[in-house]
Amino acid sequence: MALNLSIRWCKPVHLVNGRDQGLTYTCEYKELPEVPGVYIFGRHFGAAFAPLYIGKAKNIAKRVLQHFNNNVKLMNRIRDEGKIGARVLIAGEWLPSPGQKPAKALAVLERALIRHALAEGFEIFNLNGTKAPSHTIEATGYRAGGFLPKSMKSQHLTGY
Repeated sequence: MALNLSIRWCKPVHLVNGRDQGLTYTCEYKELPEVPGVYIFGRHFGAAFAPLYIGKAKNIAKRVLQHFNNNVKLMNRIRDEGKIGARVLIAGEWLPSPGQKPAKALAVLERALIRHALAEGFEIFNLNGTKAPSHTIEATGYRAGGFLPKSMKSQHLTGY
């Protein structure tokens, strides 16, 4: 059964140095919704945005706080990945329709966002904090009326 899911995206929240709190990063928590949804850690530069990590949460604010306090590996990767652009967090509040179950809806949303980021050519960190491998595929021969591409990029995350 196909789901029709809705998200309300919040404005980006800038990550700031959390050294005085013993953290790699922190942010203005009051700007984060305390609702179920998805979130994206990324870099924002000019009009461009590059996702670095995509996650889901029953309570976005609480989950992000857990990352700041306990996921040093992920925070260090976000800090070290590329030297340009502001590090930001974008939260997406899930807007449930009648009968939709949070666990299933959030898993579908997270998986769809990860697949979209990979299809767009972004190298994101998987759930273990490591980069998804990137592959280039070149093809020759029959192209099925143009459906089969001459070249494409492929990235793989276990379970996605």
